[in-house]
This record gives sequence, C-alpha cells and structure tokens, in this order.
Amino acid sequence: MSHLDYVKDVEEALKQLGADPKDAKASLPGSWIVKKGSASITITLNSSPGAEGEQNTISMNCRLMDVPRRKQREFFRRLLELNHSFISERFELFDEGVFLSSVRHLEGLATEEVIAMINDISETADFWDDKLIAEFM
Repeated sequence: MSHLDYVKDVEEALKQLGADPKDAKASLPGSWIVKKGSASITITLNSSPGAEGEQNTISMNCRLMDVPRRKQREFFRRLLELNHSFISERFELFDEGVFLSSVRHLEGLATEEVIAMINDISETADFWDDKLIAEFM
C-alpha cells in the first residue's frame, strides 16, 4: 500500500474536526496545514527507504518558538526531561526553531487515530508553548 492511500483517512479526520481538507491542503502531495488551538499543525504522509523496504508514516509537527538565546543549557535539559514524559509527542529542534512532533506508522491507521494525534499535539502545544516562552525568552 502506498503512503498516499491514506489521504482519505486524513481528510476525513479534518472534516470531523471542522476543517475543510481543500483549504488545509499544502503544496506537497499528502500534506496539510491545519490550525487547532494555538498550534498550526503540518500533517504529512511520508514514504522513506528503510532496512526492510519502504517505511510509510504520518507525521505531525508544529513550531512552538525560537530557540532561546539565553539559558540554552537549561532549556535543552528541560526539553529532554519533558520528552521523557510524553507518550507520542517529542520536542525537536530545526532551523533555530522548537517544534513539537508526532510520528506513527501508517499500517492499520484509522481516522479516529488521526483525530487523536491532532488533538494530542494541539493540546500539548497549547499547554507548553506559553510556559516555555515565559520561562526562557
């Protein structure tokens, strides 16, 4: 099965969350950008080579903040400690930004799981973005 065979599951999830999949469509095939709470979430269906063939995944990420210029050691330690407490999300650094991300294999994916991933990442982002900015910016 191709990673793009899961487009219908993501688009149905977006509809159930009140978003228009056509409005959320991003420029790459199999990708969308949806706003939920304070999070602007990029959703992408991915296919990449792996040791056992193609690895098909769904990834979600949202930018929370810039990497702070002060207290970086404390900041990075805090992110690592928080990562340990999450079930499916994690903090990542990319291009001087702090992102919250979640990834899952596509095999067996259901619309309800896409909805849960979107809800989880938006709730986690809403909870931590202001706290981290207040503490480190």
